[in-house]
Amino acid sequence: MHPRAEEFARRAADDHGFDVDVHEFPEGTKTAADAAAAVGCSVAQIASGIVLSADDDLVVSITSGANRVDESTLADLVGAGSATMADADDIKATLGWAIGGVPPFCHEADVPVFMDETLTGHEEVWAAAGTPEAVFPIAPDRLRELSGATVADVATTPPVSTTSPGTGSKTNCRGTASRRRSGGRTTRSPRARSSRSPSRKTVASRST
Repeated sequence: MHPRAEEFARRAADDHGFDVDVHEFPEGTKTAADAAAAVGCSVAQIASGIVLSADDDLVVSITSGANRVDESTLADLVGAGSATMADADDIKATLGWAIGGVPPFCHEADVPVFMDETLTGHEEVWAAAGTPEAVFPIAPDRLRELSGATVADVATTPPVSTTSPGTGSKTNCRGTASRRRSGGRTTRSPRARSSRSPSRKTVASRST
């Protein structure tokens, strides 16, 4: 296992008591489409970590791979004048993870996180595990809990030609390629919408 993926798994266990089931794909999972193809699930089940800069403060949006972040909506949610894609160096410096592999939790900074409400329509979603080649499965309720995310309507649907055919379906998929694992449990907890005070620099992981 890659040292950074191993570090994420260790921190998730130490900080949250969560056993991460890491799946590594040497060909990479840098985009939502890449990740879905590698795992064998719909693009809608990829929980892409999108990092934006809202009036110079970083904000993380955990967005379905079938959608795009609505930047104006996100700016309104944090009370900013505008929101744009964050700088890769700012992401690394603030969250402690390089772009393409930023996990949805275990960040160096306590930053505000929002979660695309469409992700809650699936039994299981997949997120980055510390590197562009590593992902892990997690129940949406558990993802919301561990990331401290506020569930909101933060996304827009791209044109039909770029949208995955299973968008909105309730699917439980498992990886079909060879994988390495560090733990095996993915637990669920009752869903509750939570919010964080959007105060510090915020960031997130994987590009769509």
